[in-house]
Amino acid sequence: RLIEEVVVTAQKREENLQDVPISVQAFSAELLDARGVADAKDLPAITPGLTITSEAGFAITYLRGVGSDAFVMGDPSVATYIDGVYFPFQHGLAQDFGALERIEVLKGPQGTLFGRNAVGGAINIITRQPDFSGADTSIQTSYGRFEELRTRIHSNVPLTDTIAFSVSAVYNNADNYMEGTVAGRPLPAETARAARLKLRWKPADNLDFNLAAFRLQQQGLSTLFALNAEPRPIAELALVQPQTGYSGAVDNPSYFHMQNTVIYGQGVWEAGAVDLKLIGSDQSIETNASYDFDGSPMPLVAFEPAKQTGDVQTAELQLLSNDQTWGADWLN
Repeated sequence: RLIEEVVVTAQKREENLQDVPISVQAFSAELLDARGVADAKDLPAITPGLTITSEAGFAITYLRGVGSDAFVMGDPSVATYIDGVYFPFQHGLAQDFGALERIEVLKGPQGTLFGRNAVGGAINIITRQPDFSGADTSIQTSYGRFEELRTRIHSNVPLTDTIAFSVSAVYNNADNYMEGTVAGRPLPAETARAARLKLRWKPADNLDFNLAAFRLQQQGLSTLFALNAEPRPIAELALVQPQTGYSGAVDNPSYFHMQNTVIYGQGVWEAGAVDLKLIGSDQSIETNASYDFDGSPMPLVAFEPAKQTGDVQTAELQLLSNDQTWGADWLN
């Protein structure tokens, strides 16, 4: 898997990694597959200094010790970009990556190019682009402990010499790592379904337009099934018994559901002296959850937060210098 040159977009343009004055770790799709990295939670295994944990469908990210656990509609301290689009909330970012071109992890403050929410760094995810070279389809599946089954399908279809589209879909299903019952019923399976449709139109050598639609659905309990291993005295007065280990029961009919829909696009015009890039997105997300706060079979305290929703529109215009730009040797 050795390659002569590693190309990254850590500075908003395609450059040789050796020419980028940033601490960057770049991983190709082939390398990620070879090392078994399928989602964000696996990425720290091959990225020193990176920590990503999942809390009820939210991703909590720290890079070089800098991050934030204000995951409920809070601004992160490590920015995540997918195909150049900023994802402002941590909902669903622990998702399966799907079909990729590469992932770049930028360490250290990136506020100059990536904004205020990149104090710790940035994670730049580039999904696989539709191409015009020919039709191809790939299917990948894996099976692991806790009855975990992962399946990923990607298909690329060129319609003409200038128009192509691709479809990427994932389906993951696994048992909870805990055992027990919720309101007398077995723990539900942890499931995730996602699909991304991309359409590309390249009417000329200096024009390139991409439109994509993404949909993610997750459900299960994840970390919301938490047992009370050390009841406080007030809980003991209510006859709460300790539940240790990985098995137990709660009385509240706990659940977790999340759905995320994103439509985004990008247009690039190589306009001679400069390259113009326009990026826009429309993002909506909805989360519903209920959990047993006392962590016991006793009907004491349960939380069912109001439905959390996010509705975000983003737009970004970039002017990028190139080899033809006047004074490019001193101006970038």
